[in-house]
Amino acid sequence: VWEDGNGVPRIKTYLYAKDRGLTPETLLFAKDASTNEKAKNYIKENFSRDIDIDNLAYQSGYSPEHFRYLFHQHTGVSPKNYILNKRLERACELLKNTDYSISIVASYAGYDDVCQFSAIFKKKIGENPSNYRKNFHP
Repeated sequence: VWEDGNGVPRIKTYLYAKDRGLTPETLLFAKDASTNEKAKNYIKENFSRDIDIDNLAYQSGYSPEHFRYLFHQHTGVSPKNYILNKRLERACELLKNTDYSISIVASYAGYDDVCQFSAIFKKKIGENPSNYRKNFHP
């Protein structure tokens, strides 16, 4: 289990697990597609928290580089962009359906800094959060 399928040990995974007292059976995720589904579900449930992608990779049994590669192959986006998309989806939902302040929306979407949230929102969505909301609540 500590091998990559070709008999080559996954040294980083082994060392990470050994340092934490883990065995191959206690790693959270299985292989490839199953790993990606579990990682996606974890992100969907925890996108508003800080997610350490390297830790997620090791928990999946892969090096961070290989995990990013597999995740991108499966989803078409990097784990970082997947998290970003989930955060923005949540923000859009809250802006459409609530009267929460922009700072509360930012917080619920996983941002500690409302200015950072507004800048990212404008860059990705094309308008600032207040204007986006006005489209739904004139």
